[in-house]
Amino acid sequence: MNISTPKTAKSWNQFITLFAVFSLLGSSLIFSCKDDNPPATPTITKTEFYLNDTYSQSTISESFRTKWGEIMKVVSDRGDLYFILSDTTQQTYTIADTVFGYDLGKARCILDVGMHSYLYSTEGTISFDRQKNSGTFTLSFGSMKITKGVLVMDTVIHKPAIDFTAITMTDYQGVPMNAGDPQDWVIHNNWAPLEASIFHLIDPSTNAGGDYAIVYPNPLGSSMIMHFSSSVIAMHADHILVNQNMEVEKIFPGLPATNVQFLLDDPAYKGEYYRLYSRIYDDTFRVYGYGDLKFN
Repeated sequence: MNISTPKTAKSWNQFITLFAVFSLLGSSLIFSCKDDNPPATPTITKTEFYLNDTYSQSTISESFRTKWGEIMKVVSDRGDLYFILSDTTQQTYTIADTVFGYDLGKARCILDVGMHSYLYSTEGTISFDRQKNSGTFTLSFGSMKITKGVLVMDTVIHKPAIDFTAITMTDYQGVPMNAGDPQDWVIHNNWAPLEASIFHLIDPSTNAGGDYAIVYPNPLGSSMIMHFSSSVIAMHADHILVNQNMEVEKIFPGLPATNVQFLLDDPAYKGEYYRLYSRIYDDTFRVYGYGDLKFN
């Protein structure tokens, strides 16, 4: 005996089925109205920061990356920034008064505000990801503050920011062995920010002058002699040896401005170029110079 479903029951079942389908479609439609792909955060393509609440963006951001560390230069309408990072193994750096060759996670920052004036950071932090060549920073230059800083390097150059390789060669008696570098062992009167930072110069302009010394031998093994010129009338000299990342390797303070022998026997120097900066002074007189050294 066939038992047939009444038409009204069939219609009701069809209605239930359709209602369930539309319910599912409705829920999926409601679900699809939700923002599965929210607007992406705008990609920052240039270094930017706020200097005392005034926005600034870079026109040039370049990095000089070596085995010693990294120097970054940021050119902007609010002044040029120079970062000296102690190494390339860390991602976070804290501001220090001086960055030494043995430091890790330390940094210095110089702000060139123009009008012959440099400022040095007194505190702050820098974070930098070398896979992305970008990071963040906050800095204090006394009353001037940099906030919301974003670092984006346009270019990474795998060589030093300053070339130390044009040395003035001399033998063990001080006899010249090449034409020499006219910038070596002479008194300079205008200093770029990275160099001014060695002696914390606020004004890059210093007293002019001629040759102040002969250094021999160069290249050297583990020691050398600095023979001061007779024209040097100052009594004292401070000398600072830096590596190619402008980090301090050795400080020789308060030496007499006469013939001096330097012992430089660190095995890490072998085969490398370094630079020796000098401040020659007495109570009324102060001049600055440098020379490049090659270690055999």
